[in-house]
Amino acid sequence: QSCERAIQAYKKALAIYTQDSYPHLRARTMRSLGLAYAARSDLIDREESLRQAISSWQEALAVFSRSASPLDYASLQDELCVAYRKLAEMEDGIDNSHRAIEGGEKALNIYNLKDHPPEFARAKTNLGSAYLTLAQLASRPPDRADGCKRAIASYQDALMVYNSVRFPDDFALVKNNLAIAYLALSEAVEGEAKIECCNQSIQACRDALLI
Repeated sequence: QSCERAIQAYKKALAIYTQDSYPHLRARTMRSLGLAYAARSDLIDREESLRQAISSWQEALAVFSRSASPLDYASLQDELCVAYRKLAEMEDGIDNSHRAIEGGEKALNIYNLKDHPPEFARAKTNLGSAYLTLAQLASRPPDRADGCKRAIASYQDALMVYNSVRFPDDFALVKNNLAIAYLALSEAVEGEAKIECCNQSIQACRDALLI
């Protein structure tokens, strides 16, 4: 009900905030509308709500371009990464995974470890999950292995910020994701590499359980 009320309120605002008269206010409202749809997608009508969120953010990007509003642009691209990755689990898996990866990479063209560490870590985590989803959908072992390795690298980058002291919940989440990624990689490789991946997966689980 709260999500529905928010969506209706934003739609009423958009009747006034037209693209011609109030482009920036409309873009900000479209971003908020997308967030409301994204929250709604966790409760009901998952696919349609995600599509609506994506559509809202894409319209907002017409104003929040990389050159004009780089941080707003990066934030929206990161949200698109998450939404497309979730949508990939239900439809057009490969294509939507690639769209998720594209969004994550665009966000990371703005967010860097030095100037935006929390945003950098979040975007790296989301990008890692997009690569992992793509790997799990791949039909060829080499493609699965490549996606897993890219996911692992992204998660490890996130852990440069998410340490166990300052960000214990995020640390545990990323370590859990690492365990999944290493386990998935173990299914795409052979011999000693398989054993090493299993050991890495177990260690990541242990690290997460310490929190």
